[in-house]
Amino acid sequence: MSKAAVARLMDHESMHVRGRAARDCLFFPEHEEKARRTLSEIARQDEGMTGFNAEMVLEVWDKGELHDCWPSTQATCNCPACREAKGEAMS
Repeated sequence: MSKAAVARLMDHESMHVRGRAARDCLFFPEHEEKARRTLSEIARQDEGMTGFNAEMVLEVWDKGELHDCWPSTQATCNCPACREAKGEAMS
């Protein structure tokens, strides 16, 4: 599935689908801002597991502990740990 297709899922009617897509889109620099907004919105709106998961994804991402990369993909990965390893500034 393409990055654009995953990003479109952040507008899906299902909160669970939006959350999963947003989690994946954190790793795409061009979609990170919308992913953060989507996860924050879900965390505020849902008091169940979906909201809790969205909150935890953001917390772990902000700590630099959410990884979806392998050494072979570090050059293109946007996770905080890979960005730090590449010497890129964190936003």
